[in-house]
Amino acid sequence: MRKKHGSAEDEVEVDLTPMLDIVFIMLIFFIVTATFVKESGINVAKPNENDTPPPPDAKPKTVALTVTEDCWVRLQGRRIDPGQVAPNVQRLVAERPGAPGIITIEGDAQTGCVTEVMDQMLIGGAAGVSLRAVEY
Repeated sequence: MRKKHGSAEDEVEVDLTPMLDIVFIMLIFFIVTATFVKESGINVAKPNENDTPPPPDAKPKTVALTVTEDCWVRLQGRRIDPGQVAPNVQRLVAERPGAPGIITIEGDAQTGCVTEVMDQMLIGGAAGVSLRAVEY
């Protein structure tokens, strides 16, 4: 019996063309069936050219307070507890209906305190709350 020895001419080659075809077909399938999510951003209300500003007397004054680093609130020169913000804001909003609230954050005030004060201002009837940070 003769043994056959493999020669260099008998090398096996793998044809990758069908695999590439399948990969491209899968790629096209996933691109076509993908759903794209449109992320919404912040809606900005731009003033119209026809809008006239209200007279100076019609602008509501703001309800301004300050949250300190040690989680106390200063309102009109008085130091109050964050839990007492709502009744004080109710009193001020009764004097100036439609007044927006402004919270000044001093230094490294805790986020939980600021959030509690924001909630208390909204409960008290402020027409919106804006934040302002102050670094010392």
